[in-house]
Amino acid sequence: MPGHTPASGGRAVPGRASGRSSARGRAAKGRGGLSAKAKKPIDYARDVGCTAGAPENVLPWASGEALPEVPFTWNGTLPPYQRTPPKRCAIFVDRHVHKNGGSTMRDLLLENERLGHGLYQGYTQMYWGRLFRTIRQLHSGAEAPRQLLMYEAHFGWVEYRDRVLPDLLQLRKLRPDCPVHTLVRIREPLEYYLSFYRWGVAFRQKQSPAAFGATFVEWVEKMPDLQSTVLMRGMAAMAAEYHVSQFKRSYHTPLWGRLDDDGRQKLLASFLDTFSTVAPMAHFDASILMASDATGLPLLLYKRNKPGQKGGFRGTSATVCPDMLACRAAVAKAAPLDTWMYEKYAKAFEGKLAELGDDFAGRVEAYKQAVAAAQPAWKRVPRKQFLCRYHPEDDVIARMPYSELRCPIRDAPELCRLSYSYRNFECPWQYQPNSSLTDPLGCWRPSSGFKR
Repeated sequence: MPGHTPASGGRAVPGRASGRSSARGRAAKGRGGLSAKAKKPIDYARDVGCTAGAPENVLPWASGEALPEVPFTWNGTLPPYQRTPPKRCAIFVDRHVHKNGGSTMRDLLLENERLGHGLYQGYTQMYWGRLFRTIRQLHSGAEAPRQLLMYEAHFGWVEYRDRVLPDLLQLRKLRPDCPVHTLVRIREPLEYYLSFYRWGVAFRQKQSPAAFGATFVEWVEKMPDLQSTVLMRGMAAMAAEYHVSQFKRSYHTPLWGRLDDDGRQKLLASFLDTFSTVAPMAHFDASILMASDATGLPLLLYKRNKPGQKGGFRGTSATVCPDMLACRAAVAKAAPLDTWMYEKYAKAFEGKLAELGDDFAGRVEAYKQAVAAAQPAWKRVPRKQFLCRYHPEDDVIARMPYSELRCPIRDAPELCRLSYSYRNFECPWQYQPNSSLTDPLGCWRPSSGFKR
């Protein structure tokens, strides 16, 4: 795979990686020119490290092609759309609800980690308890720890609402000088259903119309209040995509079945009101600026991700719903709680923007222009050798010696080791450059990265 600049945020998607072995055995996989999984010759011309001096190795916000030294010391000038320099201590949590911009946000957080600004933990929080014990210990000292922690709370067997949220609330009380900023994005209900359907359901209807329905409307009828249910219970997304019959029985009914409309709204609001920001997708950029203002998140220039539609499905919203009014009516009937949620919190966010006034609106516009200007640079970067590798949440990487790790936060090597071991993404920059797995520029060493 082509060499990738160490200045790009890698995106790893379940199913795209070629699989992984232990940290010790990975380099041996594929020796002799064969991939253990594919059983066919590896194209070594595509499986190379970064090429020193290549112009695409440096993106506009990077100081050079090599990985920056860590821990990072900020001495730069903020762009005009930012106001808050990196804070000594902060925690940023993005509640990644399926189809609401989470992969774009993940890449942004990973790029901040690659540049040494903070430590990312994410996708799932299966081992959150072990991480939290270490975080709480660091936050219990006389002085605030020097660290930016960035968490992607997506989905997994440990639910954000059950375990992670109570601990975050505890940290807010324990360390008021360390802001904990939590963000969740919501989407107009019809747009949400259409996006989820095109992405992960449409192609399955041809395979099993009895289970998934034969049309978009038939699937919607099987998925009441999809967005609010997935928001509350992340694993509900797996049922919506793979096991439709389980959605009502295992998720929707246990959450909402015993409550009337008023009770459902109160339960949902009690959860949403714990977030620092609940933002409509239409205000994605404004929500990121708010997070930066609260935490000092340094790099905000994200790559616009457009996740593909699974199973080779090529339909559009227009072909899925030739009668859009009928589809809108079907969603309104199936998802009254989703509709209430969006209307209430989109209106509240508009009110927040009005309070922030023209100065913030100008910053948002300047930020949008900067993001647009960054896209050509993101697109020219060869990516595969640089991508983070996905592995299942119960597949823990073997204990890593501290000497091989590149830790972007101060005085917390154990937190880095735990985060790297338990998260779903293994990235080349979490190791010291020119170690057993990475080349001198901090990209995957040839034949230790992807094999396709």
